[in-house]
Amino acid sequence: MSRKNCDFLSLLSGYFTDYLPKSKGLSLNTIRSYRHAFRLLFEYLNAVKGIYPEKVGFATLSGGLIGEWLSWLEDIRGCSVGTRNQRLTAITSFAHYALREEMEAALVFSAEVNHIPKKKAAKADRAIYLTKEEMGIVLRMPSSSTKSGRRDIVLMSTLYASGARAQEICDITLDDVRFGNITTITLRGKGRKSRTVVIPAQCAKLLKNHMDQLGSRCADAGSRHVFSSQVREHMTIACVEEVVKKYILKAKG
Repeated sequence: MSRKNCDFLSLLSGYFTDYLPKSKGLSLNTIRSYRHAFRLLFEYLNAVKGIYPEKVGFATLSGGLIGEWLSWLEDIRGCSVGTRNQRLTAITSFAHYALREEMEAALVFSAEVNHIPKKKAAKADRAIYLTKEEMGIVLRMPSSSTKSGRRDIVLMSTLYASGARAQEICDITLDDVRFGNITTITLRGKGRKSRTVVIPAQCAKLLKNHMDQLGSRCADAGSRHVFSSQVREHMTIACVEEVVKKYILKAKG
């Protein structure tokens, strides 16, 4: 193993063991997502380029390779635009870290990565987390004859159409949803940072019917949470996870 390859692998190890959990304070789930991005990158290098992990260095990842890998994720693995952008975020974060730690070695790699733009996802792309067949199975599972079943249909549709995290879904209020020619939802993540996403028309119709029923029974409708449990007006992450376990895992199984 060359010195340059050793520097790259050492930096990558420090990035995951020290920088992300200790300096950045990222959650375990986020770190797992970043690790998976690099696993996919090494898989691509091995399977497509014939490069073993111990041979990978900053020079290996320059010359347009990251762009080729992102195309491979979409074209060969069938990743959505949203997933492609998440993988790019992991690589970009490491590039910033590597540039601070080893400027000379990482300069070209970092410059190339920073010039790769995120893709804008078409509205339909935001829902492609399951195949159409799997999504159809999921939406047929809840009973439309019960209150909780109807809620679960809307919840599952909104969850996958928006790409929201469980906590973001829990925190959506009626005021966060804007209907029109396009329907948008304002999602609030950690540190109250917000982002606005567009959802497809079919999901928007389900959501509007659900919200109309809530609004008709609520004096202060705007601040009411869109999704509630049987015992809490503000749904919890655990409740969302229960829905996921109940329906999606069955569909996948």
